[in-house]
Amino acid sequence: MLRLVANGEPIMTVARKMVISDSLIHAWRKADDKAGPPGGEKKTDQDLQQEVDSLRRQLRQAEMDRTAEAARDPTKKAVAIFSPGGEPFDRIGCHGQQEPL
Repeated sequence: MLRLVANGEPIMTVARKMVISDSLIHAWRKADDKAGPPGGEKKTDQDLQQEVDSLRRQLRQAEMDRTAEAARDPTKKAVAIFSPGGEPFDRIGCHGQQEPL
């Protein structure tokens, strides 16, 4: 409920929707302001969304860096392909067993 008010919803509108007194919301806001945020800083939904977007960009960049690094080093790719658990290795039926010569 306080989040609605923090995001710009008028207190009277929230009070009517919740069928409570607007003075009760004012009291809760005052108590919440005094208590402060648990982590030390108060983040709005917009702040949280910006943080999520930033983390997604960082993840995409890390994935691209990892892919580029693997492409630069063909031995890593070969090891991944021909190691047990590698998809082509499994597809041809080589599960650590050697064929007799």
